[in-house]
Amino acid sequence: MLRRALAERLEAGTDSSPLTRGLARAYQWASAASRHLLLPEKTAVVGVGGATLGGSGKTPLCLALARALSQDGLRVAVVASGYRSRAGRARRVLASDAVEDVGDDALWLARALDGAGVPVAVAKRRQAAIDLVAPQVDVVLVDALLQTRPKRLALSLLVVDGTNPFGSGRCPPAGDLRAGKRELLSACDAVVSVGAPSEALSKPCYVVEAELVGATGAGGERWTLAELRGLRLGVALAVARPERVLRSLDRAGIMPHTVHRAADHDRPRPVAAPVEGWLVTPKCATKLGERLQGAPVFTLDWRLRPPASLLRAVAVSSPEKPGATVVESAPCLAPELS
Repeated sequence: MLRRALAERLEAGTDSSPLTRGLARAYQWASAASRHLLLPEKTAVVGVGGATLGGSGKTPLCLALARALSQDGLRVAVVASGYRSRAGRARRVLASDAVEDVGDDALWLARALDGAGVPVAVAKRRQAAIDLVAPQVDVVLVDALLQTRPKRLALSLLVVDGTNPFGSGRCPPAGDLRAGKRELLSACDAVVSVGAPSEALSKPCYVVEAELVGATGAGGERWTLAELRGLRLGVALAVARPERVLRSLDRAGIMPHTVHRAADHDRPRPVAAPVEGWLVTPKCATKLGERLQGAPVFTLDWRLRPPASLLRAVAVSSPEKPGATVVESAPCLAPELS
């Protein structure tokens, strides 16, 4: 509960005391939008970074890009974040791995890409994970990486939530912005907005829509939105900015009987409730069994459909021409400005 309360304060940006503002300025000054990595010469490495500490949609975008590029015939690998895992040496993540060993984001990606021919790697050090998969593929997508030095990435994508692109607008401990807005935009080649952006963005920009299409039961059975509307359901969330999920359910006409919120990456532990099932995100599902508090677990299924122009930019990205393919995309304009 304490971690969730702290996250809510950061996401809201409500602490504006002089001390907090001073610490936030120090964080912004010290934070680096780029990481020191040695990039392979013959493989394009594409970074997919989020503007906020969580909730931007970077991991779902990695998944969508990997699926689409693989279907188009490219050899693709994903280097996942090993946050809160026991990952040491570089290894390929299997759908059967324990979440404690590889982390929830990595396990979610491995399960979702199982059978697609897209390896997912994790390691304590990103360098080791990149080195493991790069020799076998054309493109490596790196989750939670925005830019590298001394050599820039083949392509750097900054992912933002269109409703609130830069979160609370300030760095910790005053807010949830990962680095200064100017530094984030300078580091990336293009912005990917999940949903139409609520503010103008100066960089080349791609808009990706996220569609809730239903849910999957523990046995693999598919549930349509219409079927879910007919059930008395609870929602158990351990993600950043959980209101995004609740807005999505509201748009789909699903009104939960009860909502449980936990801190990002935690295990949801709701109290027992008179529900016919619990709706959870794919990341939360990695830490749960088939049932939660006696009721079945339903994993929500969102589909991100990257535009053809974005897929083309990733597919033809080249280490020799960083970002050259994204200039065809115009800067994003907020709806009222377009």
